[in-house]
Amino acid sequence: LFSSACDPHACPDLGSAMEVLIASRRDEVVSEVVQRDFNRLLEDYGVGPSTDGALRQYVVAAIATIMGAALMNSTYDSNGNKYINPGDLLTIFAQSWTSPTKPAVSSTVRKIPRQYEFASTHDDVRDALITATEYVIARSGVHRATVSRIARRAGVSVGAIYGLYENKEALVSDCLEVLFPPQSKRDVDDWVPVFTATDQRSVLTDILTNYMSPSYEQWRRFRLECLVAARHSPIILNQLVLYANRSRNTLLEAASRAPTSALIRPSNGLSARATVLGLSVFEAVDPTIRQLDWRWLPVNRASSTA
Repeated sequence: LFSSACDPHACPDLGSAMEVLIASRRDEVVSEVVQRDFNRLLEDYGVGPSTDGALRQYVVAAIATIMGAALMNSTYDSNGNKYINPGDLLTIFAQSWTSPTKPAVSSTVRKIPRQYEFASTHDDVRDALITATEYVIARSGVHRATVSRIARRAGVSVGAIYGLYENKEALVSDCLEVLFPPQSKRDVDDWVPVFTATDQRSVLTDILTNYMSPSYEQWRRFRLECLVAARHSPIILNQLVLYANRSRNTLLEAASRAPTSALIRPSNGLSARATVLGLSVFEAVDPTIRQLDWRWLPVNRASSTA
């Protein structure tokens, strides 16, 4: 079902559904319908925003995995090694649910989440424009991010922007080039230890705790809006694919070192990263997931013998 719903010829495809969910955060008319129906559906199954506990945590993780994988597949054009199928990881989630356990706080989990680091260009005007562009895109999307609004946010004239960039597309491209590579590197540096960790869930808990912290909220929104834009802009798509392929190659090499008993390994490592992206989509319609205790992440040793 997932594969057919992510097929490039599927209409509507699951990636488009993710785009609608993301749009519901910035469009009041869309949100009135989409967010209400989405949360009502969760409530009907006993895992809505007003509920808590292991079942909700596990269902959220499963839905987020599907969401993230669908968005990635629709953005990067599902063919060959770019395609992500979350089936293997969802199986692990289901097996883990047979004996859910909430471990104590591990020494690998930071007591205070890491703060998001802005990648400075060491040029005050350019930094101001990049910061303003990230802010505006995170709230309005790439299509609605006008040069005049970016200039207003940066505290400069529209002419100052055109003095540095030929057009809005050039500014957006520069913003992606400044922000994505360093953040992608931090992301990869966090994920590489997962594959060989003795306690994989603790390392994943740390990643999710950091990524879903308030400090990363603007980056989460900005990243999603760029992925949505890539569905419609070949220029943005090619730029993001370049960054994604760099990360993917490093991660697959790290995954190849995972022991055979590891739950997170080459067959599901990319799906696990899709879970993190999917939580950003989920957050658009249910902000309460920011408060979830990620120690309930549905990955535990019970799965390895199930």
